[in-house]
Amino acid sequence: MSTLEDKELRQRLDGLSERLRRLTEEFQTKGEFSENQRVLIDRVRHQSAELGQKVVEAAQHGTVWEMTKAELWRDYEALVNEVLLFEQGTDSEARRKS
Repeated sequence: MSTLEDKELRQRLDGLSERLRRLTEEFQTKGEFSENQRVLIDRVRHQSAELGQKVVEAAQHGTVWEMTKAELWRDYEALVNEVLLFEQGTDSEARRKS
């Protein structure tokens, strides 16, 4: 696995974790953190951690990066899309309450 590609994906996963931390903090501060939101964020965190582990293992075991890159990036994009849908849903919900 290319060290640069490995590093970039890990940095993006770290950025996603930070984004989830901020969302969690924001909802807790506002007192608007529903059970469904918590479950979704916990699931995305778990999947992100699993993806990070796959990246580490691919690097450690010398897996051919080209063979795993598409799968890892697809998994990352799926997590980002889940967070985007979550954010859009909570924005819509907030507008309805206003």
